[in-house]
Amino acid sequence: MDILKKNWRTIVFALVIAAAIGMGVWGWLRGDDIKKRMAIPEQLVQRVSSYSGTGANPEMIEQKKAQIEKDKKAFDAAIAAGLDLQRYNAFEEEKSADGKVVRKKREPIVADALPKPLKPGDAYRFRDQYKIEVERLIKRLNGGAAPNRNDIEDMRFQMSTKKPTRSKANEDPWALAEAAAFDPVTPTGKAERPATRTDALRQDPEFVASLERAKRIWIYVDDKALGLHQLADKDLPAPPDEIWQAQLSLWLQQDIVTAIARVNEREAAVLAKEGKTDHQWVAYMPVKELVKIAIAPRLGHGGGFHQQSTMFAPSFTRRNNSASMFMVPVQLVAVVDVRRIPELLNELTRTNFISPINVEFAAVPSDPLQRPYVFGPNPVARVTIDLEAYFLRSEFEKFIPEELKQAMASIDARDASKGGRD
Repeated sequence: MDILKKNWRTIVFALVIAAAIGMGVWGWLRGDDIKKRMAIPEQLVQRVSSYSGTGANPEMIEQKKAQIEKDKKAFDAAIAAGLDLQRYNAFEEEKSADGKVVRKKREPIVADALPKPLKPGDAYRFRDQYKIEVERLIKRLNGGAAPNRNDIEDMRFQMSTKKPTRSKANEDPWALAEAAAFDPVTPTGKAERPATRTDALRQDPEFVASLERAKRIWIYVDDKALGLHQLADKDLPAPPDEIWQAQLSLWLQQDIVTAIARVNEREAAVLAKEGKTDHQWVAYMPVKELVKIAIAPRLGHGGGFHQQSTMFAPSFTRRNNSASMFMVPVQLVAVVDVRRIPELLNELTRTNFISPINVEFAAVPSDPLQRPYVFGPNPVARVTIDLEAYFLRSEFEKFIPEELKQAMASIDARDASKGGRD
């Protein structure tokens, strides 16, 4: 202890010197590490500078070029697919022997009828072909009307001339007979108790007529569902504006009918695959009745199939006629299996540039007898679908008659020369 006391100054001095040497060594080592770390960003700066100056890093550039090319191809494909909806008529698609889809371009039903008939005979040929094309719409749907009063009376007469038959098979798949009279009077006037409730229905002319008609069709098509343009009933050759209205309205009807037909055709294919070909009739189809296709008068000079009872929904899209396109409001009313409404909406958008803007539906009251419409066992709804159909001028301007181009280019298809809307 005495040694420490006597020599403390010397000891403290020595410790300070040692500490200084230690700090110096640590500082040198640490400083070298810092220099190394500082060198890294400097090297990176030099690399980036060399890339910009010499066009280096080809891998990154090539990757970017490949991505841009890929995006461009995807964009071009999307544009081409969209234009194809306008250029090709989905209604006219056919399948070749090898299963490939063969498409046909949208062309007037008479080649020389638009934008102006080259000769009077073209207008007459258009009128006659137009009526044929409307019939093709019904045929594509495998459609037909419900039995009318004359059909029921004819069935009553047929039943009066032959003995009532008894059911050997289940022709009452949904217990329709639960609401039927169990003790009907037979056509011969003799009170004869049917053996089963199905036999009771088989003696009801309206039920028999309804069931027989239903089993021959896939969808009911009401009498005024597919309105004919007025030129169909004219003896004189139709003017160009009426031919244009009828042609574009027909294209619209074809698109909507194609959408409906595709939904039902898919179901028919499923039934066939399951071995249920006996179910390929309206009771088992998704879309069961076409009530109407109403087309607003937006085709110039009041053209379209406007029906006074049709109230077109206001548009939330606010799309209208422009320099690049024109728009036509359409309303579809149909009876559909409630489970398949989304499928129908999706199919409508796939046939052309068609956007649903409003959907309203009401349940169809259940009728145990289902007459004259046999809708089948599942819940159905009457659906009103408001649509906007868009047409690109680049594809359709060549068909518009000169006297309509001014009206077709204006908002709401107003004819500016007349100072208002037709």
